Amino acid sequence: DKNRNTFKGLRFEQFQSKMEQDDYYVNQFEKYLSKAGLELNLSKNKSVVNRYISAEFARQLYGESQYYQIVLKEDKMIKAVLK
Repeated sequence: DKNRNTFKGLRFEQFQSKMEQDDYYVNQFEKYLSKAGLELNLSKNKSVVNRYISAEFARQLYGESQYYQIVLKEDKMIKAVLK
């Protein structure tokens, strides 16, 4: 919530681009986990973690449809059906 203004006025496409290019929120999440006593190395899964963080931000900023648009983007079953 502290950084909500960072996304103010961005179209959904701009938001997606910003989130895909920046590891800031993944790094912040890793620090949060560390402070909570969970030492996890997220480097191998940064793209997955970033996708779910982005999806949750999208849900809060743009709605459910955009959440699923991000989450399902890499879903293997959805990709198979769309072939």
